[in-house]
Amino acid sequence: SKASGKTKFDDAEAKVAQELIDDDDIAAATAAARKKFDVERRKGGYMPRFMRYDRCVVATIVILGFGKMAYEGFLTPAHWMFWTTLFYMKMVYGLLSFPFLVFSVPLVGK
Repeated sequence: SKASGKTKFDDAEAKVAQELIDDDDIAAATAAARKKFDVERRKGGYMPRFMRYDRCVVATIVILGFGKMAYEGFLTPAHWMFWTTLFYMKMVYGLLSFPFLVFSVPLVGK
């Protein structure tokens, strides 16, 4: 229909795409490939723990950094201490990102 911005071609294309892609077929093919190649199913290994750590670090730095700026009264970008605090927040985040160095090891990073 012209009112919704779709054409008959768009509807036909969506119907063909739906017929070509079947979720059940994809799931069956994935299961067969896992069985054939003896691959175990995992849920991300250690990565979720690393991401939890990263979220905690970011939240702590943001709360402490902006809290300190608000408490001291230099929360405006016109104040030089605002930019200095942002620099130190960035530096502390970089230093606290050291656990991610394990991914720079060639065998672990893949």
